[in-house]
Amino acid sequence: MTVGVCEVCCGAGSLLKTRGLNGLRAWRCQGCGFVWIDRADLAASRMPACYDGYPYNERLTKQFDRMRPHYVAGFLERIGRSFGERSLGSCTFLDVGCANGEYMWAARQVGLGDVAGVEIDAAAADRARAFGQVWGELSRVPASAYDVVQVKNVLANVSDVASFLDSCVRTLKPHGVLWLDVLNWASLTCLLRRLASQAQRRPRRIGVLRPPYVINAFESRTVRRLLERTGLRPEKVQTTYLGHNQLPYAPLFGLGYVGFVGWLMGRGAMLVSDSRRPPSNGCAQPSSCARV
Repeated sequence: MTVGVCEVCCGAGSLLKTRGLNGLRAWRCQGCGFVWIDRADLAASRMPACYDGYPYNERLTKQFDRMRPHYVAGFLERIGRSFGERSLGSCTFLDVGCANGEYMWAARQVGLGDVAGVEIDAAAADRARAFGQVWGELSRVPASAYDVVQVKNVLANVSDVASFLDSCVRTLKPHGVLWLDVLNWASLTCLLRRLASQAQRRPRRIGVLRPPYVINAFESRTVRRLLERTGLRPEKVQTTYLGHNQLPYAPLFGLGYVGFVGWLMGRGAMLVSDSRRPPSNGCAQPSSCARV
């Protein structure tokens, strides 16, 4: 019998009931709640994700001018929570998956010092370079270089979640702060999408999963387990919704309204976490999960 093995906690995954999705299987960890599309199925599906000229990044450029105040407000709230009265001019910031540099721009606006990003979409990276240095690969970023590392809505798209996050943490300074935002499998938006997909003969998504791009989803317990195994101390884990200052991407009324209601229930569309590298600890080395 084939069993899905969770890369976050090494627990056993149960197979989700799905129809369509081009025959791809989806698993949910019984221990930490991590949800993922089967990696072997993805490799065999001939559906490689291509991020050159990624439409999501193109959509962000169209909405950015309207949403600029929300980017700044959300950034100020988060930086104040993480550093209090510290002088921002001495604070360094790295945005992993920076898209067109929206948050790099916001960091500049509030007075942060060194601002940089990582982006694999070459067209988006070119736009982001107007605000600071941008690397095409995370492996090229210097180690222990940044006070704040933001990983916003990126882990949904990577097939090596644990090792990718380890690479992000490698770039943090001692006492540095990681801002990690991930899609919430327990959200009201996700629940409604799962119900809608069950009514379709050949759905192209289940909940928030949309292979080959969105291949992972999380719960709050997944986030805490993932941060702890990476050697970080979670300070805040909460949910938010589209249109809020901490998730300002687009003013879409329908998703914003459902997200707001879900947020009131503690089931917002995005899980937002702030965590800090403990003073005496480096990054914990991950344990490997054998796949059966």
